[in-house]
Amino acid sequence: MLALEEIVYPEEALTNRISGTVMLTGFIERSGKITGIDVAEVRVEPPARKETLVNEAVGNLKTWRFAPASRKDTIRITYSYRIDPALPIPPPYRKFRKSQLELPSQVTILGRSLD
Repeated sequence: MLALEEIVYPEEALTNRISGTVMLTGFIERSGKITGIDVAEVRVEPPARKETLVNEAVGNLKTWRFAPASRKDTIRITYSYRIDPALPIPPPYRKFRKSQLELPSQVTILGRSLD
C-alpha cells in the first residue's frame, strides 16, 4: 500500500457509543486506485445508527492507493469499530482514538469518549 487518509472513529459514533463491523469489497485497479466499493456485511449496535460507521468506512477505503500493477485485483476488508474504556485520555482532550491496520483483511479502530 502506498497511501491512505487517517482512519478515525467518527465523532458522532463515539458520542453515541456506536460500535460494530463493516465489511467492504471492491477492486484494486491496475492504477492502484480502489473502485466498485460495495458493503458486504454490517453488524453495528445500535442497528439504526449503522450509516455513521458505513459512511466512514466507505469514505476511508476510497482514499486507499496501491502501487500500480499488471492486473486488476479484488479487496475485502473489515473495519472494526470498538469502544475501549481502557484507552487513555490525556488532558485536556475529551476523546481518544487509535487505529491499527491488520492487512490484508482487517482494520481495527478503537475509541473512547468521556461524553
